[in-house]
Amino acid sequence: MGYYATWDDVCGGWIPADFMVEAFDDNKDGQPDAGLFDLLAAGVNSTIEGMLGGRFKTPFAEPLISIVKDAARIITCERIYKRRGVPDETNPWSKDANAVRARLTRIATGQDPLSVAVDRAQPSAVIITEPSKTFSRGGMNI
Repeated sequence: MGYYATWDDVCGGWIPADFMVEAFDDNKDGQPDAGLFDLLAAGVNSTIEGMLGGRFKTPFAEPLISIVKDAARIITCERIYKRRGVPDETNPWSKDANAVRARLTRIATGQDPLSVAVDRAQPSAVIITEPSKTFSRGGMNI
């Protein structure tokens, strides 16, 4: 199993490519340093598995459940900005990351389902199968 969020998942579409390179270029040679993104991505995997591992079998296999994939992307983006030195107060991903961690906590405690395929505790609707009795005041059927 690879990482829940890869370089290609976040680079360009979620975070600008030049920001990504700068975030992982510790030796300032204009290229991301080998292994740095892998360490960050492994940490994100560990965070998600730590939160959900008590309730679900981890690591999650491909194809990933969308909440796991989205959570990994959001937390990865937050950590990339942190790695670049952006404080939580101005990190554009902190609010979303906090919300996704709260959702993962609800999933871990059974308050929310992991996916829509999980059975719900209560049905969405009820069907009444008893015939309706409608009579007017005069006793005539309507």
